[in-house]
Amino acid sequence: MTQEGCSLQTTEEPAVFRAMLAAVGSLVAAFWATLHLRTLLLAAVVFLFVVDFLKGWRPQNNPPGPWRLPSLGSFFT
Repeated sequence: MTQEGCSLQTTEEPAVFRAMLAAVGSLVAAFWATLHLRTLLLAAVVFLFVVDFLKGWRPQNNPPGPWRLPSLGSFFT
């Protein structure tokens, strides 16, 4: 089998991917330029508080089952 019959449109795809990557890159650059260090630190602190709060929260009197899905525990038992 020769490669003459094989047509893989490789010439158009890299140009499209390059345009998409350029658009995503400029979007990320614009987003990063608007962020400040205080904003990132505030978001990190809020995220850590939310995670700490959710780790301590346990519903009472639920059947055994996956975390946050007590109805599945009663279905499988």
